[in-house]
Amino acid sequence: MLHEELRHCFKGVYFSAHWCPPCKAFTPQLVDTYQRIRERGHDFEVIFVSSDRSEESYNVYIESMPWLRIPFSQEERRRKLARALDVQAIPTLVILDPRDNIITLDGRAELLEDPEGLNFPWTSRLVNILTEKYATSLHDAPAIILFVEGDDCEIQFAEGVLVPAAQTYRKDRPDYDPNYDDPDDILQFYIALDGETSDILREFVGLDDAVPLLTAIDIPRGVYVVMEDGAEITVDSVQQFVDGFRNDKLPINKMATVHKTDKNDHIPI
Repeated sequence: MLHEELRHCFKGVYFSAHWCPPCKAFTPQLVDTYQRIRERGHDFEVIFVSSDRSEESYNVYIESMPWLRIPFSQEERRRKLARALDVQAIPTLVILDPRDNIITLDGRAELLEDPEGLNFPWTSRLVNILTEKYATSLHDAPAIILFVEGDDCEIQFAEGVLVPAAQTYRKDRPDYDPNYDDPDDILQFYIALDGETSDILREFVGLDDAVPLLTAIDIPRGVYVVMEDGAEITVDSVQQFVDGFRNDKLPINKMATVHKTDKNDHIPI
């Protein structure tokens, strides 16, 4: 579908136009996130597919873009891409994997939710950064959440100790599907960074502001567990913590906020 030299990387196919106000507002945000993602070492390229009405407008618009583009003269190619990816409006950002499989047709919404690209490529991951989008899922099932500061080395540390436990959990449940499985038997894994979402969750549960802080938070049951103070957070200690939580062998704390849970409840995070 796209350049052979892009076969090794994730791609964002960006349908946009200079005359479109929402596009002009979104493009600088995409530029910033694109650069952040690449700075973290991800193989990611964006391809601009123009809906401009003139080549002059197209040429003005691409001056603000640090990525690839389909030439304005290749109108039929641009139309084929729009049809192939079922683009109905602009701006649209479609995220493709290295084999050109669609990860999401709504990359714009994913980017606006995660402007730093911390959860890129916005597909199902073993461990996610706890953004507002993911926080709303906490009322459905318990989660292992490691609170850390927001710099890259802390995120890498958190991923390093959480991912092995998440992998073990998934191996124990090869048919895992969070959309269909019993909520009582689903365990989510998140990294919570300093910020509003973490602050609201801490207040809701009744946690102090220490970092790093390893927790198991079960909002449906109104309980939480915290790794004992002073314990070193390692791959092994995280696995022991997860096993202890799953087997009800850890001291349970009641949440500060009493909350009845059913599918229609709303949690303020």
